[in-house]
Amino acid sequence: MNVVFETVSQPQALQALLDQAKQNKQTVVIDVSADWCAACQIMERSTFRDSRVIEAFSKYKRIRFDMSESSQVQKEWLQAMHLYGPPALIFIDNNGNELKNLRVQGEIEADKLIAHLK
Repeated sequence: MNVVFETVSQPQALQALLDQAKQNKQTVVIDVSADWCAACQIMERSTFRDSRVIEAFSKYKRIRFDMSESSQVQKEWLQAMHLYGPPALIFIDNNGNELKNLRVQGEIEADKLIAHLK
């Protein structure tokens, strides 16, 4: 079993999903990932398979922003978000505001992620 994310690769598509979530009063977790990112692959095989993480993330609309293309528009989005690259986890409340204290930049193990979310 694994955390299942709805995957988009363009900022406009991501924003559309965020707007929809805000309209539906859903909290969101965005997984910033890329197929060339070694840390992302480790998290996919371990962190996102941990039953506690699966349960914790079930409360969120789960979106993966796939940065595999490394396109200019993706790089501009990273810059606007003050991220240096994947992996990152961004948490958005049901009003569409980032919960900055929950942001994770870099690889994180399941135990640390669960502790961080508490």
